[in-house]
Order: sequence, then C-alpha cells, then structure tokens
Amino acid sequence: MMAKDIMEGYIALNPLVLKKLDASSFKDLHMHLHKLQTTIRSGGVDLSNQEALRARNQVGHGALCPYG
Repeated sequence: MMAKDIMEGYIALNPLVLKKLDASSFKDLHMHLHKLQTTIRSGGVDLSNQEALRARNQVGHGALCPYG
C-alpha cells in the first residue's frame, strides 16, 4: 500500500510522484493517508514508557515533516 510506504518514509511524497497518479488513484491515496493519520492520532500515549513514546513520535516523521 503506497500510503503506508509514505507514512513509513520509504516513498517521499513530491510532485514527481503525484504526477504519476490519475484522479482516482490520487483520491484513493488521499483517503488512505487520512485513515492512517486518524488511526495514528487516535492511539493512546503511555507517558511512563519513554522509549515507546519516542518511537511513536518518529513513525511517519519523514512523510509528515517537509524538512525530513
């Protein structure tokens, strides 16, 4: 799934990647990214486990942060 690859940082989302998508693929990608975003944000945070918290904050960092 391309959305999961983007979230994990395997694919950089840029104009060249987006140009390859037709309208229906672009809508599907948007829908899947939105679902993944909602899933990640709805997850509870255990503040006592600092390593898990750090790992959770790093997931998808490359895809969501324009500076890498």
